[in-house]
Amino acid sequence: MLKKIIHIILLLVTYTNPCFVYSQVDSTLSPIKIQNLGTNINSPANELAPVLKADGSFFFLKNNSKSVNSHEFENGAYLVQIDSSKTNYGKSTLLSSTSNNFSKFSDHDAIITLIKNDSVLYTLKNNSIHYSILQNEIWTESKNLSSEINFNIYKNHFSITNDGKTIYFSAKNKIGYGGYDIYSATILATGKWDIPKNLGHFINTVNDELSPEISKDGKTLYFSSNGHKELGGFDMYKTYMVNKYWTEPVNMGSPINTAGDEIFMKISSDEQYALYSSTRAGGNGGYDLYKISSSGLVSKSSGIVDIKKASITSDFPFVVNAPANCIPYINKDFIVTLDASKSIDSSGKNIEIEWVFDDGTKEKGIKTTHRFKTPGKHNVAINAIDPANNKVELEDAFQEVLIEGIDYVGFICPDTININDTVIFDGSYSYITGKKITIYLWKLGESVLKENPAKLIKAINTSGEVKLEMTIYTEDKLSYCFTKTLIVKSK
Repeated sequence: MLKKIIHIILLLVTYTNPCFVYSQVDSTLSPIKIQNLGTNINSPANELAPVLKADGSFFFLKNNSKSVNSHEFENGAYLVQIDSSKTNYGKSTLLSSTSNNFSKFSDHDAIITLIKNDSVLYTLKNNSIHYSILQNEIWTESKNLSSEINFNIYKNHFSITNDGKTIYFSAKNKIGYGGYDIYSATILATGKWDIPKNLGHFINTVNDELSPEISKDGKTLYFSSNGHKELGGFDMYKTYMVNKYWTEPVNMGSPINTAGDEIFMKISSDEQYALYSSTRAGGNGGYDLYKISSSGLVSKSSGIVDIKKASITSDFPFVVNAPANCIPYINKDFIVTLDASKSIDSSGKNIEIEWVFDDGTKEKGIKTTHRFKTPGKHNVAINAIDPANNKVELEDAFQEVLIEGIDYVGFICPDTININDTVIFDGSYSYITGKKITIYLWKLGESVLKENPAKLIKAINTSGEVKLEMTIYTEDKLSYCFTKTLIVKSK
């Protein structure tokens, strides 16, 4: 009886696959009062993006629309003071004419938010997010927030949690659900910002999601959208964070939303009122600033989540500066040495080993080196032969060979598949020494698939030759791609 011991030393690598779940939570607001802030502030131009200070005064951005034939309304950031009773607003004042701490803003630049008791100021300048710190009543020179956040792409708006550790922003990505999507990013333990993550297709739609605003406790996110069920063009929505899940967005309803557009909501520090921009009927022209008064403005979720309809921040990639052509990369040298030298026959006679590989090839020898074509699991059959009479003493003793952790970019799948059959395209064996893979991006023909798994499970409904491409992005922002042409047969 032949006893065999086969030693094969291989490296292993693991991956984590993102998951997507969805939920709905209903909520209601207490009685609401909507107030136009009047002609001291509003004009035929657009009044946008209010930023509330702790004392009730606020900044906003005035943008002179093309339809306004007047130079009376100069573009830029304005400040509105409030009286000691905190009930009446004064006239708006262009900041660049009153303070050396602010330079004149261009059309798409703005003060966006203040945190930590108005001691940290965030602005959007030259399409990049900057911040300044108040020291001895003087703002420090603004600094670029992060290269991970400030890609060269137009950002509509952003909001930062009061601890400054999580940012939500709206941007048009080369890869996304359509139009502007809302993304989030957090500060890592290293002090650097993580790669932004899309909030998922439960929040984002094929249209635009704009002007995110996170509540003081970081549990309620407000945003404007024209892609959900709306009363007009852009409506205000809110979603709750429950056990790390974002609940189904809720339209904030009338009178907050109208047949016009509502956008740029900013919640007061006491959460009793908010300011926002609206094009509702009866205004002064363009977008006007309005005040929403409601004690239940920041209503809390009940905490009941239907796990079958839930949504967490996804790992769907934020890719802006992706190379036009990623680096084609594949290592086909999966060379493994198999050793049966410790295999013995109980009678002590000499034996010969024959190796039978799953690609149909055969090799003889106590030790052999074999080149596998793909990573993953391979079955190797072992035949033990008595060389004296060429008799097979042991036939088809299977040994599983697992190949992982060897430099490789690619996916495993059949070369030929049937139309509409569900197939697993496995890219989980992709591995590059010393680099962490952060994104898997799949393309079928010219279409980007809205998924980010290491394994893609999909049925292809087009017959003939179909090109499937997988691109991986590493943490150092390099990209590597693998393309395979599949033969899809009609049944």
